[in-house]
Amino acid sequence: MIIIFGAIFRWINAGYSIIFQFISTQTISYFHNQYEQVTLEITTTAPNKITEAFIKNSKHGMSVISAYGAYSKTNSIYVKLSLVVMKNLK
Repeated sequence: MIIIFGAIFRWINAGYSIIFQFISTQTISYFHNQYEQVTLEITTTAPNKITEAFIKNSKHGMSVISAYGAYSKTNSIYVKLSLVVMKNLK
């Protein structure tokens, strides 16, 4: 598409179009990060207390993957949250 635009309207205008698209995409990506996912790892011996406290203090749900540490012999839970949820947990 840019090749056709450059052939019809001159290559300098096609270059400006590429620069404009790049800058606008980067600007939108910088400010719109609502759906970016973050993985939160919590290592605890009482995972039920952590999940109950999260559900009590947040209006969002959570997915929990239980794990067992072979070296530390402790239980871990992995939680995947969005950045919006993380900011609201403070």
